[in-house]
Amino acid sequence: MATKTIHFVVNGHEETAEFGLSSSDRDVQELFRATAEVGADHILKLFSSNGQLLKISASLQQNQRSAPYRLQLESCKSSPYRLQLESSRVMKELPLQAAARLMKELPLQAAARVMLQLESCKSTPYRLQLESCKSTPYRLQLESCADVAGVAMPTQLVAMETRVQQLETRVMELNRSPELLHELDQEVEDFKRKLQSVEHLSWMGLFRDNTEKFIHKTGPRLTTAHATRVSSHATPVSSHATPVSAHATPASVERQKLRTRFLNMRLETAACFCVRVQFKQLCVCSSLQVSEEVREHLKTPVFDNWQWEDSEMLVLLQTMFEDLGFVSEFQMETSILQNFLLEVHRHYNSIPFHNFSHCFCVTQMMYGLIWITELRTKLSRTDLLIMITSALCHDLDHPGYNNVYQINAQTDLALRYNDISPLENHHCAVAFSILSKPACNILKNVTSDQYKQIRSGMIKCILATDMARHNEILNKFKSFQPAFDFSNKEHKEVLMKILVKVSDISNEARPVSVAEPWLDCLLQEFFNQSDTEKSRGLPVTPFMDRDKVSKPSSQTNFITFVLLPLFTELTKLFPCLELHILEPVRRALEYYGDLEKASNLKH
Repeated sequence: MATKTIHFVVNGHEETAEFGLSSSDRDVQELFRATAEVGADHILKLFSSNGQLLKISASLQQNQRSAPYRLQLESCKSSPYRLQLESSRVMKELPLQAAARLMKELPLQAAARVMLQLESCKSTPYRLQLESCKSTPYRLQLESCADVAGVAMPTQLVAMETRVQQLETRVMELNRSPELLHELDQEVEDFKRKLQSVEHLSWMGLFRDNTEKFIHKTGPRLTTAHATRVSSHATPVSSHATPVSAHATPASVERQKLRTRFLNMRLETAACFCVRVQFKQLCVCSSLQVSEEVREHLKTPVFDNWQWEDSEMLVLLQTMFEDLGFVSEFQMETSILQNFLLEVHRHYNSIPFHNFSHCFCVTQMMYGLIWITELRTKLSRTDLLIMITSALCHDLDHPGYNNVYQINAQTDLALRYNDISPLENHHCAVAFSILSKPACNILKNVTSDQYKQIRSGMIKCILATDMARHNEILNKFKSFQPAFDFSNKEHKEVLMKILVKVSDISNEARPVSVAEPWLDCLLQEFFNQSDTEKSRGLPVTPFMDRDKVSKPSSQTNFITFVLLPLFTELTKLFPCLELHILEPVRRALEYYGDLEKASNLKH
């Protein structure tokens, strides 16, 4: 019997529905309800891969697994709300059983406000939260066992609810979702996927909280003299931590750890959502009308990141993609580009140096170098996209502990990547994990050959940021210098690596007022690592040891042996960079040299 096969996603899971060509519309609808595990009283909506609303019927067109439809549960006709129970310790689905039973049935009407009392076995007070499936939250206050039978809904609200239902019916008839509704639906779906993810909840701060449980995820702790593996993170002392009794039970200790983690992550979770909201507001309100003065300043190495909020930096990053022609050339949808940038922001951890601000600075320097050296006339737009996107993603999910630590501590990253650039390989993997999400895939409209080129180029550029390969890459670039050929693929690939490397370590090319705070952040991260190495009995990285390194000496050595040779070689190919990056680095060396001499005189 001939059949149709429909590929779709429901609740974050890929599903397949197969039905005969003679099936009725009702048969097809029941098939989708069974797959979604809902009853006949639920309303389902099916969207195409481009957001168009489809009718669930036997006339549905077959689709490819690579372009699945999206099945969405809109509401339940008889019970369009769900209850959540929040105690002082945990938020969970309300268990309608002995431990917590409702005294009276909740009237499920829009905006209904009721007073009721909840009994629990331990007389623990709870707060009930009523959430509509249409993203309209209502809060219920537990006061007393008041009679709820007489609670009525105002006539105006009845009329409003009827009107909303009529509008929904009209939208279904139009057979397409308005752009705004589709965008809101997409945001709800994204949020649901976040809630369902247990592997990487950095948006809740779980990858930003260096507690014992996180250490356990990234590598066993060093608990005995025979232990050989430790975590990639240290365990900090929380400001919210409370002493644990010597006689505390394992359960009470675990509850205390949970409380500590929750208190530590709460502010960061709120900050993440604030950035998202602020970025969206800026995009809507300003229509990205970044002034010409800011656009021009953005193309220079003197740009001061400290004057900008995260949400504003996201707007500037979007501006870079637009001004370099990436949006038009690669047919990027604005909403998808914004989602991509937000995901990148979400995957940078709150650590002293390798954070989102560092990501922005590296990308902005790369952007400036493209304009200063007129690379738009020398490299293809695909090559420029590779460099900008590599700069943007080059330190994704950085834990604040370098490759030496990862390898010595035998962390999961080191074991996974066989001690070969574990962090850089991880950054690449996270980048393409983000791009694999349909809502964030800025490359979805490129050709297969273009995608292969972009992926290969990004991997090469990001792996090149491993300082263990610094001399290898620089010497190869030097060998091409006498007769550098922009049409030579090998020459061009090495140049792209050099440009990303220069951007990555370019802080000292900026004004001292911008660069010096970054040095303070870097030393803080370095000292955190050396302290951890000492406490765990690992080899201590010499240039990170707070007992041996001073601020001036750390920079004079780095500038002399790393920055100047690299920047000088690049300036040979682009003489215009002498003024923009080489001279500022020479002045920085003089500045820290004077500080070092003054420090030595004191001693």
